[in-house]
Amino acid sequence: MSAVFVPSLEMGKNYCVEWVAPDGETQECYRFRNKFEERKYQHNREMVNRNKIIIAIGMLLMTIINFGLAPSSIVSKDSEIVSRIGVSAVVAFFIWGASFIFVFVLPPPIDWFPDVFREVRFAQEQAALRLLR
Repeated sequence: MSAVFVPSLEMGKNYCVEWVAPDGETQECYRFRNKFEERKYQHNREMVNRNKIIIAIGMLLMTIINFGLAPSSIVSKDSEIVSRIGVSAVVAFFIWGASFIFVFVLPPPIDWFPDVFREVRFAQEQAALRLLR
């Protein structure tokens, strides 16, 4: 799938027949009900890992851009690198904080997103299911 973000697929009830805890804390499915459920489970794990990488790259790029574009008027001439890192950290903190404010202020996205976004998500889920069958 070529989409940047592919949603995880909903797992059916009792998709796992046998669970195992390899590290003693987190449980992983050892034996699945059928191959299709196993492929959905693997797809979801791959998407979580892929999305973690995409988010990490985005945060790294944001830091690099902020570091490179920090206005020289607020950067101390004596310790330029430390000042640029500080400015980047402050900008990143405000962006991160703003996202939390929007989470608490706005209603859930399902209420205000246009239907086209739901249709795109549904189409992505169907395409992923077709590939897994």
